[in-house]
Amino acid sequence: EIPNGLLELHFAALKKENKSRNRYKKVYPYDYCRVVLDTDDNTGGTDYVNACFVHGFNFDKEYIAAQGPFTNETLLDFWRLIWQNRCTRVVMLTNLFEGDRMKCLQYWPENEDMRFGPFLVRPEMQDVFEQYTVRRLVVEKGDEKKRVTQYHFTAWPDCRVPEDMDTLLEFRNIVIKDIAPEEGPIVVHCSAGIGRTGTFIALDYLLKEVMTKDSIDVINCVSKLRQQRAFSIQTDMQYAFLQEAIVHALTHHDYLTGPFLEVDGM
Repeated sequence: EIPNGLLELHFAALKKENKSRNRYKKVYPYDYCRVVLDTDDNTGGTDYVNACFVHGFNFDKEYIAAQGPFTNETLLDFWRLIWQNRCTRVVMLTNLFEGDRMKCLQYWPENEDMRFGPFLVRPEMQDVFEQYTVRRLVVEKGDEKKRVTQYHFTAWPDCRVPEDMDTLLEFRNIVIKDIAPEEGPIVVHCSAGIGRTGTFIALDYLLKEVMTKDSIDVINCVSKLRQQRAFSIQTDMQYAFLQEAIVHALTHHDYLTGPFLEVDGM
């Protein structure tokens, strides 16, 4: 049985001053692994953001699993998170609107610069593909300047799975291409930061694991993930898709190479 629910303490999320920063009831970061923002940045914000550090297969704190910004204050907090944690890659797995519901506010510029508190965000380049878009952004704060690349997968319905497994696996390879150890965590978000976000993180973790081991344990991976980000991988459909995507990658060597024997938990 894979654990589910709020498994660890989450007092910070319930503080009066932080409640407006949680989009969904009961989707809270755990105190022990939440991303704590530096309040000495002259933004007037709190130290709270609905986001958790998640350990990867290769590194601790390899990812940050986050909810998508949905208010002006969470837009600013999102850029504080990216800046303070030296993040250079952001994976977005939701569309801004799905049906008639706003799932995430736009935190990047299309043509003209956008300002979020002390952060000036400028568009540098955009590559649009059928199911995803890659945007290169320049972020400035005072005299400092950083480059951030956003990888936006646009064909993954909420609480469901992508129809095209090959494109998602190709997208994942683009996200991690040429990543350097000194880079900050990869920010992964959808709307709540649990279903699509958890599925993507687990997929990346397990594909890295299978490159170095002759078997992988899907149940153990998802259990550990939920101990860091509550409710990760929301539906049976997403869990089944995760298993199917790993098997698909094992049989299509464009996605990875190495010795593959067995996959536990399937």
